[in-house]
Amino acid sequence: MAAWYSHLHRTLARPCLRTGPSKPYILFSTSSLVCQRLHTAQHKLGMALATATSASAHSVVWQSLGAAPAELTLDFTLPTGQSFRWRQTGQAEFTGVVDNRVVKVQQTPSDVRYQVIARGDSAACSEDAAVLRNYFNLQACLEELSQEWSSRDSRYKSLHSYFPGARVLRQDPVECLFEFICSSNNHISRIFGMVERLCRDYGTPILHASMNQASTAAAPVGGKDTVAAAEEEQKAVPDLAFYSFPTLEQLSAASEAALRAEGFGYRAKFITGTVQALLAKPGGGRQWLYNLRNVPYKEASEALCELPGIGPKVAACICLFALDKHEAIPVDTHVWQLAVRYYTPHLKGKTMNKKIMVAVEDAFIERFGPWAGWAHNTLFISELATQRERLPEHLRPGGKSKASKSRTAAKGSTEEVSDQTEIMKVEQAAVQKHGLNVGVDAVDGNTKSRPVKRARRGAKHKKTDLRGIGNNGNTWQLHKIIKHGCCS
Repeated sequence: MAAWYSHLHRTLARPCLRTGPSKPYILFSTSSLVCQRLHTAQHKLGMALATATSASAHSVVWQSLGAAPAELTLDFTLPTGQSFRWRQTGQAEFTGVVDNRVVKVQQTPSDVRYQVIARGDSAACSEDAAVLRNYFNLQACLEELSQEWSSRDSRYKSLHSYFPGARVLRQDPVECLFEFICSSNNHISRIFGMVERLCRDYGTPILHASMNQASTAAAPVGGKDTVAAAEEEQKAVPDLAFYSFPTLEQLSAASEAALRAEGFGYRAKFITGTVQALLAKPGGGRQWLYNLRNVPYKEASEALCELPGIGPKVAACICLFALDKHEAIPVDTHVWQLAVRYYTPHLKGKTMNKKIMVAVEDAFIERFGPWAGWAHNTLFISELATQRERLPEHLRPGGKSKASKSRTAAKGSTEEVSDQTEIMKVEQAAVQKHGLNVGVDAVDGNTKSRPVKRARRGAKHKKTDLRGIGNNGNTWQLHKIIKHGCCS
């Protein structure tokens, strides 16, 4: 807003420099009418500018979050499939929405610092630090936990130094629940798009695209002068809009047909069905979800699985990332493969089902204790195609020989496989048989492909013929290449 006023002033009141005998003087070329309009606009903006200045005074400079890299490393926390509300907007910098605030966070060699560049209704400036510390779960000492896990497990000990500060977030349960309904049989880029469309269509705008550059450019960085800092900030942050995640009441306006038209596919009925189921809960669905933080993990998981579209794996994600169930283990193909490789070799060759998922989860809890979900998070990250290159060859999943063979196939894969349908089970069994970190994206509507048709035939006749996995696409074509990991 301040930048807009400055631009208006420069446009309407261009000064002409005149030099007299003794000293220069300024003669404004503005007519009295334009000048009057300018001052009227200034008057109308006065209160808004004063309010904005007061509200943003705390956020125009970087604030320390007080989290060393060993406690929080953004690269190992934000883009690894826990949340789908963050955009990378600069070097070691991410911008996203937390509790009705548009927040920019940046990694430094010794800390994480933040700016709140916009606030929605009821988001108090004085609560910014507490909100972010809660979101990043900073009440837990990750460094101490890591030392305990290293003493329990040699694999974790060998990996930990390559992925320090890989924290588990503490998200809003409503937001987390619908994000992971969208994650079913899906990949990162598509999940991100679905979540953004939900927020855009049904949420409340916090920062409009037209205001984004001005808002971020107003924040100085380090010891640089204000102009240089503003230019740098303006280049670093794209002109994007940000929305609060919609409330259940706002989501109730969404119809299945409207969501299908937006590309949600079969998940549309799960979203609308879950909204209605939560709204029918005594005391309201939001409070019902928050109350699950106070019950044991298994009870919370079973309650979530009663909602449309939520199975054991999605329930485990919600429990771990939003409901304080630190022992929860979301078992997907990555976790299944690393479990068979290091912790449950006796399960090799078994078909994924609920019983097997429980066995894998129990093995992790036995090894790592009540915070097993956090330990699993680091192990999971080490399996991701985008992260495994950080490891020396002998520590990469499968060792040198398998890693070198599978790298090409993994590069072009989606990274999410469901355990909820027979078709996906057949495809997953074939993937595991070939020893590849490959997942299959769900196909909606009329976008059928040969691999899916073949998988359906295999499911029907109990045959699998997926020898084309990882080839040039003549016999196997995946839908998208993703650059991030799968949702944990």
